[in-house]
Amino acid sequence: MSWYKKSQNNEIKVVLVHGWMGSPNDDFFPWLIKEVESEGYKVIAPSLPDTNTPEIKPWINKLKEVVGEADKNTYFIGHSLGVPAILRYLASLSKGTEIGGAIFVAPFVISSPVETWEDYKEGDQEIVDTWLGASFDLNKVNGMADNFVAILSDNDPYVPVQENTDLLKKGLNAKIIIEEDKGHYTPSDGVKKVPIVLDELLKMIK
Repeated sequence: MSWYKKSQNNEIKVVLVHGWMGSPNDDFFPWLIKEVESEGYKVIAPSLPDTNTPEIKPWINKLKEVVGEADKNTYFIGHSLGVPAILRYLASLSKGTEIGGAIFVAPFVISSPVETWEDYKEGDQEIVDTWLGASFDLNKVNGMADNFVAILSDNDPYVPVQENTDLLKKGLNAKIIIEEDKGHYTPSDGVKKVPIVLDELLKMIK
C-alpha cells in the first residue's frame, strides 16, 4: 500500500509561481517546497525571468516550458504577481484543459494605488498597468478546475481585500480565506511559513 501511495504521489506536480522581485528562494517558498516534497509530491518552482521588471510573455512562456502538459494532477500556488501570471498562463491553454486546482496567496489581481506604497519606485505604475490593465478571462479559467482558493491578509498594503475577493469569488467561485496581520506574506511581515496553504493544497489533492 505504501508503494501504491508513493506511485500515486509521483503523478502529482505542484507548480509554485513567485511574485514581482521574488524567486523560489524567497518568502514562504523554501518552507513550502520542503513540506510539499515531504508529502512525496513533485515540486516545480521556476525562477521567472527579469523579476525586477516582469513582462507577461516571457513569464507565460517560462511556465509553459517548465510545466509541460497541465492536467488534473497539476496544482498551482502563486504569490502576489504570481497570481495573475497563473491566470494568464491558464487562459492561454487550449480549450478543455483541466487542472487539479490553484491557491492564490496575496492575489495581486486588483492593486491598491501605487502612490500609497511605501516602497513605490519609478516604473512601478507601468508594470502594474501592464499586468493588471487588461481583464483576465476568468470564465475560461473557471472551467479548468473546481478548486480555487484565495488567501489574503486584512492588512496587505498592495492588495485591497474587498475588491480582490469580490472578483475572485465572482469569476472563479474561489474559496476565500482572510487572515489577520500577515501583510503581503513576506519575511518583512514576519511571515516565513503559511500553514493554511499546505492545508488547502492537501485537501485539494486528497
